[in-house]
Amino acid sequence: MLAYQDLITTVAARMGLNTDEARGAAEATIVTLARSLDEPRRRAVLEAVPTSPHRRLDAAPRAALDADAFVGEVSRLTGTAPGWARYQAQAVLAIIAEQKPDLVDSLELPDDIRDMCTDPATGGGITDVPGHTAPLTPEEVATALTELSDWRGDTHAISRSLTLPPESLDRVLARLDLLQQQAGHRADIHRDGDTIVIRLHTEAARAVTTLDLDLALRIDTVITQSGAGIDS
Repeated sequence: MLAYQDLITTVAARMGLNTDEARGAAEATIVTLARSLDEPRRRAVLEAVPTSPHRRLDAAPRAALDADAFVGEVSRLTGTAPGWARYQAQAVLAIIAEQKPDLVDSLELPDDIRDMCTDPATGGGITDVPGHTAPLTPEEVATALTELSDWRGDTHAISRSLTLPPESLDRVLARLDLLQQQAGHRADIHRDGDTIVIRLHTEAARAVTTLDLDLALRIDTVITQSGAGIDS
């Protein structure tokens, strides 16, 4: 049997999540995996994991899933964007494959789902195969920065600053907090008086990934829609 707390701890550390977020990612992935299998293999998965995910597994009939549908179900269960849901699912499946390789081999998963049983921090960046969220190359980061508003940085992290009157800054911060909850990916935001500095990088990859570029674009949209203008 998988040691559940060890699984959650590993997911949290690898993905840079808190315990509740890691538990949600693990349970959503395990439930989706179990629902996609025939009864004998479903039983094998549920016998190998602790009881917690069982509470979220209803009596729904088997639904054969490809990778996109698998990610869509994890996205629905976790309430996160598909890109982040894919990253979560892949990280959880990779950890299970590391801890219980015989179990994963016995499930005879479709090739595209089996491909998700590898660490998402391996491979290339924007040009990598679908499903891999990995460090971007210096060229990819440089190109992306030309398309973003007032962002700067390198492969380690990208950042931008924003200076506004306190009430306007409070409004922007509230909207950014909601955005990050919806996106399932968070920025490091530090406030000093009437200025904030927003920093993005993916902890699990220890680098800038497509997750960060997507969130940067959405942050720019929030700032523009808030009437924040140009930072000084």
